[in-house]
Amino acid sequence: MKWLVYKGADPHLRIAKASSSTPLHQAATHDRLAVVKFCIEELKIPKDLKLAESLYSEPIHVASEENRHQVVSYLLSVGANVNAERSDGVQPLFLAAMEGHTETARILIAAGADTRHWWDRPVNTPYNIAKQKGHKEVLKLLKGTSGGKDDCLIQ
Repeated sequence: MKWLVYKGADPHLRIAKASSSTPLHQAATHDRLAVVKFCIEELKIPKDLKLAESLYSEPIHVASEENRHQVVSYLLSVGANVNAERSDGVQPLFLAAMEGHTETARILIAAGADTRHWWDRPVNTPYNIAKQKGHKEVLKLLKGTSGGKDDCLIQ
């Protein structure tokens, strides 16, 4: 990527005509920490760049959903919002809990993720979605938090 940028490629362009992804989002999705760092540190691409075509997802959302915990840690270290909301209200911890990504959930919780935040309706908390999906390790993490209980019935 560095070579392309140094040769004049625009790092802000979408990856493909039909894609809603930028190089930063692709790097976060595919666990390319060096490229994420290059985009943010050298190219000065905002760490919270939102994709309008994809629920206004930020790099921390895609990294959390894909269990890219090193990328998540780096994004948090440079000031990414641990409780960033997509346009549908989903936060990174919910995505990690939904997918059963224990290490990513641990990092987000340690960084102050809102464990009680619900998406769409009160039944959709990180705890309840992890319980519904059978992600026992994530449930263990969440049980020790203020959001770690059955506040609502799972439907």
